[in-house]
Amino acid sequence: PHNWMKDFILTVSIVIGVGGCWFAYTQNKTSKEHVAKMMKDLESLQTAEQSLMDLQERLEKAQEENRNVAVEKQNLERKMMDEINYAKEEACRLRELREGAACELSRRQYAEQELEQVRMALKKAEKEFELRSSWSVPDALQKWLQLTHEVEVQYYNIKRQNAEMQLAIAKDE
Repeated sequence: PHNWMKDFILTVSIVIGVGGCWFAYTQNKTSKEHVAKMMKDLESLQTAEQSLMDLQERLEKAQEENRNVAVEKQNLERKMMDEINYAKEEACRLRELREGAACELSRRQYAEQELEQVRMALKKAEKEFELRSSWSVPDALQKWLQLTHEVEVQYYNIKRQNAEMQLAIAKDE
């Protein structure tokens, strides 16, 4: 006497057991893939954060260099103005001496000295004008600012994508 009902129940139980094992296996595989993807995303985020910090350090150095250049430029301009003023004062002094000189020869010498002082003052003024007219934002600083902006945009996009992904995961669960 063979009982078909027991065989049927046994077969159904085996199919359910195999199906449950297969379901558990696929869930395990999916969760491992998800964890691996999250770890990869986390590593890329950490790399992006480190890159951002490195770029910020470089930007700070570039800004410090720019400040130093600006201070040096101001000091140079101040020094040139002092020299120009000194040359003007010397030219005035020589003119007064020339006007007060009795001898024609000494007047001519004073006039030549005065002319030389005026020429020197003019050259210094031209140099100062060139310095002021040619100064602009250094290319290196401009490039660092652009690069920092791009990195910050990428960093923001990565964080936004991660947040959206976590939100989608939370909705699914």
